[in-house]
Amino acid sequence: MLARLHAGWLLGTSLIVTLARRSLGRTRGLAEFRGNYRDDRLLPLSLEDHGALPEFSACIACGRCDEVEGGGKQPLWRGMMAFILSASRSMPDFEVAAKMAADLDDDALRALEERCPSRIPFRRVVGFVRHYAHRLDA
Repeated sequence: MLARLHAGWLLGTSLIVTLARRSLGRTRGLAEFRGNYRDDRLLPLSLEDHGALPEFSACIACGRCDEVEGGGKQPLWRGMMAFILSASRSMPDFEVAAKMAADLDDDALRALEERCPSRIPFRRVVGFVRHYAHRLDA
């Protein structure tokens, strides 16, 4: 009972502080996010990119994209399916992932999109990884 009371008090206090900050125009959101996650190498996403994430993660691991690959000659390359399921989902690893996919061109990615039963937008995923890898590097 005491734990619930304490939790309610913390929640209520937090709500009052949050509403007071907002009413005074003292929101810290994005600046606080950057400060908290800079060392973890995480960047805030644009609204467009955030909205695209569900489409990027629709892979069903069928392996069809590994049969048609037209690139990925980097030593770290393990195949497009591995790229989609792991490398493209971990922002701190985007620099390595972008290097892995450096040899992939739009024609090869377009061919993969046509073959994919989940309709993964490979060009957009690779572009997303390259964009944020560049921002991490800067």
